[in-house]
Amino acid sequence: MLLNISGALSLVVITIVIAALLLRRSRWGGALSSGKGLLEIKHSFVLGQRERVVIVGVADRCLLLSVTPSGITLLTEMDKYHAADEEDVPTSNFQQMLLRSITKKPGNRG
Repeated sequence: MLLNISGALSLVVITIVIAALLLRRSRWGGALSSGKGLLEIKHSFVLGQRERVVIVGVADRCLLLSVTPSGITLLTEMDKYHAADEEDVPTSNFQQMLLRSITKKPGNRG
């Protein structure tokens, strides 16, 4: 009797795993996992170890969300979000110094 129950249980588990794999490969699962479905994360900015601000696109609106371990809070809602081009973003002195220090060889000091 125990063998019958464990066989039936394993059959159910295998069926669930196969259904999940098929859903993942189908157009519904692919749209959800690729971010091209209903929600799309445009940008994510890390504020702390566990805090971040996320811009999420929903249809023709964009939401600015605060994500923390205790929950998600809507900060503001925008009509459209256009990412700034690299040419439009002014570089600061700190950013230039950081890039120079990263590109220096490890043996060079100064």
